Amino acid sequence: MSGQTLKDLMNHSFTHYPQRTAIRVLQPVGPGKTAELRYQPLEYQELKAQRDQLAAGLSQLGLHKGQRLGILTDGGVEPLLVFLAADLIGACAVALCIKSPAEILSYNINHSGMELLVVDSKGYEQLGPIRASLQRPPRIVLTENGREDAMAWAELMEM
Repeated sequence: MSGQTLKDLMNHSFTHYPQRTAIRVLQPVGPGKTAELRYQPLEYQELKAQRDQLAAGLSQLGLHKGQRLGILTDGGVEPLLVFLAADLIGACAVALCIKSPAEILSYNINHSGMELLVVDSKGYEQLGPIRASLQRPPRIVLTENGREDAMAWAELMEM
């Protein structure tokens, strides 16, 4: 399998192992705030469906081949889905660290040329203090961190 791209390898797994577990996602099990956290399996066919749906959504937002898409989340399945969806449409995913100091985060956003920035609630909080320092703020896409449906994400208004 040498010389194959990530997309090639993932498509091979999607085709040949649809019912096998691709990843395990830490999710609450049970009702309310006292729900126990457990790793839930996500099969390749489910991962592909979520990737494809997110890629379609990103395309509808105007993201296309060659453009950059930032990711500022506190983990979960969202960063993986964003990387896979970006790869599918030929966009470049730019990972940002949620623990970065404000000046580094501002610098990275300003110099990356990203069109969109995917954030969860923690990532969105990180943007508050740096909004004034962003020269060309990207459009923000807020995830519903922890939700099973990756496309329950909603685009926010311009910063």
